[in-house]
Amino acid sequence: MARTLFLDANIFLDFYRFSRDDINEMSKLITLVDQGEITIITNKQLNNEIARNREKIIAKSLGDFKGQKFSIKAPHFCQDSEHLIELNAQLSKANTSHQNLLTELQEKISTKTLNTDQLIASLLEKSTSLEIQEQLVHAAQSRVSRQHPPGKQGSIGDAIHWESLLQHADITRINIVTGDADFASDLNTDKIRDVLEAEWKETKGILSSVSLFKSISSFFKKHYPNIDLSDEIVKKSLIDQLEGSESFSATHTVVTTLNMFT
Repeated sequence: MARTLFLDANIFLDFYRFSRDDINEMSKLITLVDQGEITIITNKQLNNEIARNREKIIAKSLGDFKGQKFSIKAPHFCQDSEHLIELNAQLSKANTSHQNLLTELQEKISTKTLNTDQLIASLLEKSTSLEIQEQLVHAAQSRVSRQHPPGKQGSIGDAIHWESLLQHADITRINIVTGDADFASDLNTDKIRDVLEAEWKETKGILSSVSLFKSISSFFKKHYPNIDLSDEIVKKSLIDQLEGSESFSATHTVVTTLNMFT
């Protein structure tokens, strides 16, 4: 039976940051979805959060990357050294490559053709999207107004995500991956809040379960500790997708992902 997984928006957006999960984790996740091992749950609110915050997150990461310059401060007594002259020439070349890379990245950012863009789009396309009805929004608003987790005053997103999972009758076992502390226990941040777990079991039944993970890699470590998810397995899966591709967009996404590998 496939495991059901909900990735919070901050997990998707982490791939635009300098995060602990590298981009290959997303590729491995797509492979497991394609193999029927995992079902990803999303909703329109989640998609909007990703789209709304994309530029802000990229701007921060790109700003940090722009500020990196290659230089060295050498003492005056080695100014005539041929090795220093060679080193400065190499650093100048590195700065030129750095600038060329920035130009390339800015073009891909504006056209939304970053590898990350392609992988996120592919994963969202393969996901099951839950409908957000007006009744569900009211339930989320009520939850926030009562200061009942998850969520903060003035922010309804987490409450909508939780209510969408809670109200969906077919979802009884769920793995939530989020960096948001609102879901986590104050006593053990690797576990979901007791009040949320109790609410889940009360709604879904005693045999239901809800688990919390801070990253995709920690989810893999727990549920797939021995599974062969080497680069070769991921590449084979991508090549199989390429052979069965029936559209240009699907082909482009797979080729973009394959380009990450040697």
